Amino acid sequence: MSNNNLRPYKKFHPKVNSSNYIDSSAVIVGDVTLAEDVSIWPLVAARGDVNSITIGARTNIQDGTVLHVTHKNKANPKGYPLIIGDDVTVGHKCMLHGCTLGDRILVGMGTIILDNSIIEDDVFIGAGSLVPPNKTLVSGYLYVGNPVKQIRLLKDSEAAFLKKSASNYVALKNDISIEHACEKVCACTTCHVIIREGFDSIEESDELEDDMLDKAWGLEPDSRLSCQSIVGDEDLVVDIPKYTVNMVSENH
Repeated sequence: MSNNNLRPYKKFHPKVNSSNYIDSSAVIVGDVTLAEDVSIWPLVAARGDVNSITIGARTNIQDGTVLHVTHKNKANPKGYPLIIGDDVTVGHKCMLHGCTLGDRILVGMGTIILDNSIIEDDVFIGAGSLVPPNKTLVSGYLYVGNPVKQIRLLKDSEAAFLKKSASNYVALKNDISIEHACEKVCACTTCHVIIREGFDSIEESDELEDDMLDKAWGLEPDSRLSCQSIVGDEDLVVDIPKYTVNMVSENH
């Protein structure tokens, strides 16, 4: 992500963390908060200007989706913020406006969800659906249509897929983060690598840990990283399923 991705609005600045993936073509403005392992994919626009946007852990917002909110006024003093829960998949080219989504939801491609709608936990919304204002979709069902209609209870396999879909996107954003790190990290002799394997102890890389590096980066034994630029004085942290690899640049 770059400074151009994250834009302030008045006193509000986006709140992100090192576990997030934000594509370079996405734009996040104002009062937007991303929890752990959120991924924001190409051409997403999230505009927290006249109200706030909150996105829960492990949620993915896919390509071309628009996230916006409803302003506060005398008739509606709190307006309608956009609240998205944990383990939610929002498909390509969706529009979510001032609504509330619970946990473990799949929003199919091209779906529109409008102001003050509430989507309860464990809901599957089919592609191209329209959820009108003030509509509640109750937990455990498949919904499809324009306007959306309740179709049937979710099958066990469909309910399980809701969380699996979110997990798949966490793994994907981790893979992409590693590839981007390889392009940015200097591999000269003044750099060293720190590896943590699933517990709290941290050790500097040496010959005993080379096999861990090989697994983490998919390298063959005795091969070296080929990098294009230097991080500078900053630490770069890359989270992957079994290891955390910190590339630390020194004395550049």
